[in-house]
Amino acid sequence: MENENEMQEVKIKVKGEIELVKFDIEPYLGKKVKIENVKTMKSQFGYCVKLETEKLGEWEDTKGDIKEVRANRIFSLQEDKEGNIGWGEKTQLGLFLKKHKINSLDELKGLEVITQSVTKKDGDFLRFN
Repeated sequence: MENENEMQEVKIKVKGEIELVKFDIEPYLGKKVKIENVKTMKSQFGYCVKLETEKLGEWEDTKGDIKEVRANRIFSLQEDKEGNIGWGEKTQLGLFLKKHKINSLDELKGLEVITQSVTKKDGDFLRFN
């Protein structure tokens, strides 16, 4: 595939409805944890920064694979007319940095945050303040 957004047709036997593993985020809510990973990324929607906390635990997915439990947040980045990539003071990232009295992405690693949940159309997810 030339483009990661392209799809490729596959022949599979579809059983129908299956029982999925339910992952309960409740035990991880309200925990103090440090940001461990700060990654700048580019997606089909533009540039962003992904923040991930230290590992909070583990869970087993539908195939029996062990997955790590981490809270994360993704913040959009913008590009100005000169090609500089950053954030504005009133953007979600700008407000997050101001709240924590931080001026750069480098200062985020090791920052202590508190886990919380966010509800989206496909379920509850673990994130932080």
